[in-house]
Formats: sequence, structure tokens, C-alpha cells
Amino acid sequence: MKDLMMLFGVTLAKRYTAKQKSIFLSQVYQYFLKLGYKISYQNNSNKVNPVTNMVIGELDTASVVVVCAYDTPSRVVIPNYLYYPFNTKKNLREENINLFFQFILMGICFISIYFLLIFFKTYSLLFKIISSLICGILVIIAYKLMKGSANRVNFNRCSSSVALIAKLAQELKENKNISFVLLDQNVNSYEGLKLLKKELKNNKKLILYLDSLAFGTNLVCAHNEKMNDIADLLVNHLKDLNIINKTYKQERCRETMLHFFDNMLVLTSGEIIRGELAVKNSRSGKDYQLDINRLERIEKGIEPFLCEV
Repeated sequence: MKDLMMLFGVTLAKRYTAKQKSIFLSQVYQYFLKLGYKISYQNNSNKVNPVTNMVIGELDTASVVVVCAYDTPSRVVIPNYLYYPFNTKKNLREENINLFFQFILMGICFISIYFLLIFFKTYSLLFKIISSLICGILVIIAYKLMKGSANRVNFNRCSSSVALIAKLAQELKENKNISFVLLDQNVNSYEGLKLLKKELKNNKKLILYLDSLAFGTNLVCAHNEKMNDIADLLVNHLKDLNIINKTYKQERCRETMLHFFDNMLVLTSGEIIRGELAVKNSRSGKDYQLDINRLERIEKGIEPFLCEV
């Protein structure tokens, strides 16, 4: 697991731009191909916001599908940003706050450029050179703020989940009943899950979504009321990790990713903040915390669970 975290969490840590994603997909293609898996792709037709999901194994015939996002987020400008796995409204609020401060910083850049340029003719040659360099730097900063830049480290969002799927695929390569899907555009939105739902021919498959498992005080298995028995089975395999078994009623599922599939379990971790599960340090330079022993124990618990369901 350490080698896989080194690969996905360090070597291929940035998967934000199209080029970064392309490099990542080419690397993992070789990894899963060597294990003997069939590799295919799901693509949408949106040229503005393209999505490419990687499917590992026989998705149509498998009854269990393990999924996670492989794209990584942009860096936020606000401190103490929180990601809420089961509250889209709070995630939208956090994103709006970040966007507000991004626009403020962009405004400061443009105003600074304006005041540097209106008096440009009066400057000495040396100060003209310095002002030009400063303006160039401010333009680059403003552009990066507008476009977004890849976060430097992404252990929780979501390299640990990719590493976990890679390890599970290695251990379960002989089990044709299980397939894996790496989702694109699923960190800041749920476009990857939308595409998977659209392409999935049988909506009765068990979907296990892995999210933010590198670090966190509380490990949680979330699901709807229909999935109580299957969730109990997974929780039993992970009981030594003091996992929380969380059931959401149908109306509450609409506010989470659980509304995409009726037969879905979400395994994630974080901190309980004001009664809500939240992930700290996401989309920041502090997303490097890793409990490797717990991650390995999670893998050892999920493995027999997938063979039993």
C-alpha cells in the first residue's frame, strides 16, 4: 500500500488539468492491464466539460462495482476549508465563500495593474522594467485564480481511494464478479457518477463508493434504509476500526451522492463538526496526512466483504 500511495499520492498527485489526467490514465492503464483486467472508458459528449471514466473489469456482468473519484481538486484560497461528504448545501456554501475571496484577490490584482500602468510613461527606465515584471506576475496570479490551479497534495481527495482500489484489484483479480470504476469530474461535482449511472445497464448492482480514507477520526459507512443488511456485513468486517454505521432516510439521501443509486454504500472518514461529518485540510497544502495502518486494515476488511456479497 505504501508503494501505491507513493505512486498516486506523490508521483501522480496532481490530476486536475486534462494533461495531468491523461498522464494518470496512461499509467493506471498499464497497471491494471498487467493484472489481466479488461480496460474500457465511459465518455460524455460535452466538449466544454468532458468526462472520462475508466472501467476496470467486466462492468456489465459484475454484480459489485467499487468506485472512487480519480480527479483531484483545485487549491482553495480560504483557510479551514471543509468538505462535507453528505451535505451538498454546505459544500456549495464553502465553494461560494472560496469564490468570493478569489474574486476579491483577482480584483486586487487588476486594480494594482491599473495603477501601475496609468503612470507608466512617467517612470524611469529601471522602474518601467520593474513595473512590467510586477504586472506580468499579477496577470499570471489573476489567471491562475480565475482558472484554478491543481492542489499540490491530495492524499484524502482522493489518492488514498485510488490506491485502495488498485490494491483491491490486485488481490481480487481472479474474481470476475467485481469491477472497478475510476470517476472523472467527481471531486467538485458528481459528473462522473452521473455518467456511470447513464452507462450502467443494470441498476441493481451493488455500488461501493470510497471517499476520503487517508485520515480522519471517524470512519463512516453511509447508506439508505434499503441497504441496512449489506451495510451491516461491511461494518462487521471493519468492526475493529470502530466504524459508524449511518443510515440516511430517503428524503435526506437527496442531499448526498446516495441519491444516484439505490444499492449504494459510501465509505468515508472525517471529523464530526457540529453534528456533521466533515473532512479537514481538503484542497490545501495540508492534505498530506495518512494513516497507512488503518488504510491497510480497511483494505483487508473490504476484500472478504466483496467476496461475500
